[in-house]
Amino acid sequence: MQKFVFLLIFCLFSGIIAIFWYQEWQYRLPTPIPKNHLAVKKGEKITWQNLPKNNKSTLLHFYNPDCPCSRFNLEHLTSLIKKYKNEVNFIAVLQTDKKYKQDKKNLKCSLEIDYMIDWDGKLADSCGVYATPQAVILDKNQKIYYKGNYNISRYCTDKNTEFARIALENIIQNKKLPYFSPIAEKSYGCILPSDELE
Repeated sequence: MQKFVFLLIFCLFSGIIAIFWYQEWQYRLPTPIPKNHLAVKKGEKITWQNLPKNNKSTLLHFYNPDCPCSRFNLEHLTSLIKKYKNEVNFIAVLQTDKKYKQDKKNLKCSLEIDYMIDWDGKLADSCGVYATPQAVILDKNQKIYYKGNYNISRYCTDKNTEFARIALENIIQNKKLPYFSPIAEKSYGCILPSDELE
């Protein structure tokens, strides 16, 4: 009987470890590129009506409140907002399957920044974004300066790969974007709900 109980506990424990391992492995893989995805390169101008026109650079934070990766990223994003809010416009671009009321109190986004709701994914498509969380940094002329991941680490804990932070510091200082490894621009996270519908 003791061997049976031990075997049962071992199998249960192994199953729990396998679930955690699968979750970790799943978020280390790049997000699949949707069939109809159009690549958008750095330097392309984004002509979106609701973007601020105040002679500052803008960080568009593509966010889905239902995406675990978006939630992993919130602490890091909050630190960027606190540090750079006077030099950069921050806008959360929200996209979700759920039809939240267009009211900040009902959105699961605790960020104290402006937001846009991109139900149909048109803003994401114009920026070449198909996953969350993703950062798109626009220069003062609304041209893409940086587009990609915040960090290689899902919790944004690797200081050497804080791509969005490094890009922000460089654009604020009017410097050229440094060379990043290709992983900076390969999307990791949750596919946008608008792309899942295609």
